[in-house]
Amino acid sequence: MAPWSKDVESAVERMAAGTLAGFIGVQGAWNVCGYHDIRDQIQAYQREHNISGLIQKEISLAGKTIIVHGPDDQLILTEDDVAILKRECKRNLQFFCRYAVKTDQGIAYEIYDEKNGGEYPVKLTMRSFREMAMWMDWAILSIGRTITIKDESPHLNIQIGYGDYHKAPYKDKSSNIWLFEIPIL
Repeated sequence: MAPWSKDVESAVERMAAGTLAGFIGVQGAWNVCGYHDIRDQIQAYQREHNISGLIQKEISLAGKTIIVHGPDDQLILTEDDVAILKRECKRNLQFFCRYAVKTDQGIAYEIYDEKNGGEYPVKLTMRSFREMAMWMDWAILSIGRTITIKDESPHLNIQIGYGDYHKAPYKDKSSNIWLFEIPIL
């Protein structure tokens, strides 16, 4: 018998019989639960042994290279990880601003309208961005596909925020975290 309790087994079968059944079926639901179980075990091991949840990347743009750290999507961050993000904040903001000024691109982000449930793209001036950025505790750089502008070109992204990093996940639209981007030319 699987190591999961009867309650978990029953919950998985009910979940698979509902909305998920048409997409992933019972076996798919078991796979999802297995994935979450393994991820939870890895995160518990991280906590127990104070293992970092950061990944290190190199970003090269316009003749400048920077080594940055960012959270892995599946791992937790230790207090030491958060300290690293805070220590890199100013440097990452400077890199982002230098590139934005050099390329003369507007800085894009989305405003989430809680009342109407819509997302609206907005462009900021460099001055407005700098005024906002000076209050932030962390700034995480990455290169990826656009999140706020609907095109397929790669973008330089910066996620900035303040306060307790653990209580401000990006997916919570009302959190104290913002994501900005500039097209890479």
